[in-house]
Amino acid sequence: MLKSLAEFFRRLLDTSDFPARWHCGNWSPELGWLHVLSDAAIWAAYMTIPLAIVYYLRRRQGDFLFPRVLLLFGAFVAMCGTGHIIESTIFWYPVYRLSGLVKLLTAIISWVTVIALIRLAPAALRIPGLVKMNQELILRNRELDEYAHVVSHDLRAPLQGIATLAEWITEDNRDKLGGESLEQLELLMQRVTRMEQLIDGVLEYSRIGRVTARLDDVDARAVVEQTLELLDVPASINVTIHALPVVRYNRQHLARVFQNLLDNAIKHMGAPAGELEISCEERPTEWEFRVRDTGPGIAPEHHARIFKMFQVLRPREDGATSGVGLPIVHKIVTRHGGALTLRSTPGEGATFLFTVPRSRRARELSGADAALIERLGQ
Repeated sequence: MLKSLAEFFRRLLDTSDFPARWHCGNWSPELGWLHVLSDAAIWAAYMTIPLAIVYYLRRRQGDFLFPRVLLLFGAFVAMCGTGHIIESTIFWYPVYRLSGLVKLLTAIISWVTVIALIRLAPAALRIPGLVKMNQELILRNRELDEYAHVVSHDLRAPLQGIATLAEWITEDNRDKLGGESLEQLELLMQRVTRMEQLIDGVLEYSRIGRVTARLDDVDARAVVEQTLELLDVPASINVTIHALPVVRYNRQHLARVFQNLLDNAIKHMGAPAGELEISCEERPTEWEFRVRDTGPGIAPEHHARIFKMFQVLRPREDGATSGVGLPIVHKIVTRHGGALTLRSTPGEGATFLFTVPRSRRARELSGADAALIERLGQ
């Protein structure tokens, strides 16, 4: 048995015992080449499938629940392809021993794959389908929207009552109250205002990405100019707007991005006078917008922190920020397929940079999940 096996492998590529397939039977050129080319085409397709599987597994690590089964399937397809290309070459090189060995290996891998699929079936059947999961996600999003509005209303009502009461006390007792008491009432109203801003910010943050954003051709310069008018920039701050492009974006989102970045720069200028510069650099695949100020700058250890919710660098009592503006900007930019970064050195100002993909395909893919969910919910 061992000798026969050794002899088999020794003569694995030996063709002396068999004639080439062209000489077996009455093959016409047309029929022969039909088999040869068909087997070669099948081999090419079959070898592409496992390469694609490996590529997807490497690019989307963690997204596949059963990667080993996918690899088994890829190996099975690759062996099938190998069998076809050998069948094609047998017309000239009758390597029947190699062909038999490949068929045996294909059979083994095929049955291993079958067994793996059978063992996997109960777990796979328990996984909810994509449509069902998306429908559940739609329901959860709607419930979250309703909950957010209810919480918003329940929080706003007492806040408005507190603010109104504080105003009445101040107006009716201004002559009776001392300076310290009036300052405390003013601080109370400032904190009520800040709480309302926090509520608005949290609601806005929760909506981004859960509602499909309409894309338009937006003149970035016009958006910046309108935003600056709304912010009422102090005359002591010199604003420079360089050439800005027309981009494919959601108009409200782009306005919100510039509003938060510019408002943040103005509030934290740190001096009566300063420079504010808005520019854009054209790149092969994207636009890079820059908002630069001459404020106090931000230390490197805080660069990642400021993009998280409720993270502020100045005391909350000064009311200058709510801690939700930059997280909103970050979420909008990333949802549109871009990136938000910061370049800053303490004492040398700060530059916020965000990118906008120039490819329409890339921009629209960024909202594909939301669009899919919306369609499934109809």
